[in-house]
Amino acid sequence: MVKDMNHDKSHITKPEPDEILDKLLGGNLRFVEGKSIRPHSDISRRELSAKSSQSDYAIATILSCSDSRVPPELIFDCGIMDLFVVRLAGNVLCNCALASVEYGILHVHTPVLMVLAHSQCGAITAVVNSLQEMDNAQNDENTHLYELFKHITPVVQSIIQKEKHPADIQQFINLCACEHAKNIAQKIREISKPIAEAEQRGEIKIVPAFYELETGRVFCLD
Repeated sequence: MVKDMNHDKSHITKPEPDEILDKLLGGNLRFVEGKSIRPHSDISRRELSAKSSQSDYAIATILSCSDSRVPPELIFDCGIMDLFVVRLAGNVLCNCALASVEYGILHVHTPVLMVLAHSQCGAITAVVNSLQEMDNAQNDENTHLYELFKHITPVVQSIIQKEKHPADIQQFINLCACEHAKNIAQKIREISKPIAEAEQRGEIKIVPAFYELETGRVFCLD
């Protein structure tokens, strides 16, 4: 069992990271097969959530996209207090997103941190199109989209340099989304010392992953 990584007096214990990951992927398989059981979603769980700390129950922090087609609690067949979810378009890692992720790991005590990208991502598509001069979404002076896209652009640029004229643009966009998720997972290790140290001690597992809209499947990228 994984003990409270802040070593306080709460003595919180949760399953090992690999066990939690298996649980999440098992829930995803039920979702894919249309056999979701929707656990922890009844009135008693809702009432419990008003009396309890989420840190006693949440098993994973999920950094995912805001896309309405990617609801983490549904695709992993989880319920109330099971997941600590941070959602931003393109699952980008801005300062506030990192702070929220740290909260999930260090205060909600989730043993798993998943960075979840997905197919057909609109934010990734906008960056790819802009870099290929198919539109000018990044340079719209009347929006704050640039602040979002600047977190995605470097990874996409590096992939475009290797594959200047992709034969299948959607496959290329999905490749960019996968590399973006892996890059974010590594950046978290580099930027957040407490999270990196928790991973080194084996208290948490950081997992970049990819959700396939077409099938409902989640694939781990490591």
